[in-house]
Amino acid sequence: MFQLNRPGYTDDQSGIVYILSNAAMPVYLKIGRTSGNSSADVIKRMKELDTAGVPRQFVCEYAAWVKNYKWVEQDLHDTFTHARVHRFQGSREFFRIGVSSARKALKPYEIREVTPRGSPLRTSHESEQLSKGPIIAYILTNPAMPGYINVGFINGDSHNDVVRQMQQLDGTGLPSPFAFEYAALVNRSLFFNDMLLLRFRIKFGRNLVPKRDEFLVGVNPSRVKEFLEPYITLEVRDPQIALPMSTKP
Repeated sequence: MFQLNRPGYTDDQSGIVYILSNAAMPVYLKIGRTSGNSSADVIKRMKELDTAGVPRQFVCEYAAWVKNYKWVEQDLHDTFTHARVHRFQGSREFFRIGVSSARKALKPYEIREVTPRGSPLRTSHESEQLSKGPIIAYILTNPAMPGYINVGFINGDSHNDVVRQMQQLDGTGLPSPFAFEYAALVNRSLFFNDMLLLRFRIKFGRNLVPKRDEFLVGVNPSRVKEFLEPYITLEVRDPQIALPMSTKP
């Protein structure tokens, strides 16, 4: 843990500690540091990393300006030493952990959050909205988009929440309303620890049109249901029938 007598560091250095993910390495996070005090410094560092031979762009999940930033980085490395990746050279800063765990460990040291926002450098797979309560995964169809399904993740725990989402989507200008295909509650711990949205992007990337926490996917709904199966806890019945949730058969 955090030791003030660790050699090689001074007590008065401020800088940034960041948590990055990469679609090419979906089960790993990179915990590192860089000098500076703003999101621009994080972006600069990410651009440097993007030239290091990784096939996909790094995404900043969380970054904080902290005091004694070298010490803080080492403290996080020590905290997650059990999950450190030793599989490939130069993996000292890579860990097999969830974003929520890494963020929770870094948050107490934060002076100011400097996560890049409003940028493709930041993913929404652990958005502030979805961190607030139960999560429903849904699949919708629309005659105006033949060959595509709408897949999304919202906070909620009943078919009424799916109805509200359908009503919102119906107000987006499409010529025909959305139709219910499937919805279910997902396991929150698995959702965050397994980085479900990031895994979803990787699985269906070639058929995917990303839109924040919802997606247009050019595949059969059965393929998405099969992908979601390990994460489902309760199925949400068709809201048009007004039935409550029930456990899957």
